[in-house]
Amino acid sequence: MELARLITERGCSALTASANDDAVLRTNIADLDLLLALGGDGTVLGAAHIAVPESVPILGVNMGHRGFLTELQPEELKGKLASILAGEFRLEPRMMLQATLERNGKELSTYHALNDAVVRRGVTAQALRLEVSVDGHFLSAYVADALIVSTPTGSTAYSLSAGGALLHPSLRNILLTPVAPHLMPLKALVLPPEARVQVRLSGETPSVLSIDERIEAPLEPQDILEFAKSPHTCHLVRIHPEGHFYEHLVEKLSY
Repeated sequence: MELARLITERGCSALTASANDDAVLRTNIADLDLLLALGGDGTVLGAAHIAVPESVPILGVNMGHRGFLTELQPEELKGKLASILAGEFRLEPRMMLQATLERNGKELSTYHALNDAVVRRGVTAQALRLEVSVDGHFLSAYVADALIVSTPTGSTAYSLSAGGALLHPSLRNILLTPVAPHLMPLKALVLPPEARVQVRLSGETPSVLSIDERIEAPLEPQDILEFAKSPHTCHLVRIHPEGHFYEHLVEKLSY
């Protein structure tokens, strides 16, 4: 690969792997100083699930369509490569979300998301019934197709298409957005970073927990999910000025 050759010519070592080859990346991630993710937002999300536990920063190069999480276009990379390898960039911390699944009083699994965690119905047209509480206080009994719990980073993803608020990525908020809620005036709700959201599946509709559209866990009636700010932080490499976010936003949301 030409990129790997250019990196080695500048005295650095390079490891190349397919975005789908998690085994190679997980085996070597602790030895990396920087992870270049060549692809779209999905590629960056996948890279985050591997890089974040080892605190490896990620530079996204947009080979896809929207590219909200990416920083460079392919034609920019070659000209910026020398300065990147010299460490001439800043790191932008992104809050992550923690989702904990509890069943019959036992904690089964814990997941971490950069974009969002979605409680959605399975292979059925029947709506979900979800009892939602925040910090131990009852909020609402949703009847909806899904409930999106997202970070500010994820506010530009599924949540935005469902009518959720758009949050600046530097914020540390938790965003709740129901999808097609029935007779429910309460739409998207922005919560503080210390909030703990509890969701109980009160109906019988088959459902699934989706984490960043990469991990799916089947859910059962009466399962309890707790969402909170993750102890992990994703660090994205940024080269453009901080105000570039607004230009980037207008560009990506324009058709």
